[in-house]
Amino acid sequence: MKDNLEKSFHLIKDNFTHLMSLYEQKRSENIKLISENEQLKKDNKNYLEQIENLTKQISSKNLENAFLSTSNSKEEAKNIIEQLIKEIDSCIGLLSKTK
Repeated sequence: MKDNLEKSFHLIKDNFTHLMSLYEQKRSENIKLISENEQLKKDNKNYLEQIENLTKQISSKNLENAFLSTSNSKEEAKNIIEQLIKEIDSCIGLLSKTK
């Protein structure tokens, strides 16, 4: 009877040790995945910002090209764009004052 109890005890002890080892492995893996996930979120945010900036640059170039096709020189197109930007800023300023 005592042998059976000792065998059972050792079996339970071995199972417990094995389970604790598995738990630690999974815990370590979970910490690693959480860290990796945070880094991927940061990378994703950076990529979204880059996409936004590139989209703005494309829009600006498209606008510049549209003006270039209707004007005689690149300098004249830039002047038209700068004037439009000033007018838009002025309108935004007026709208801000009325609120």
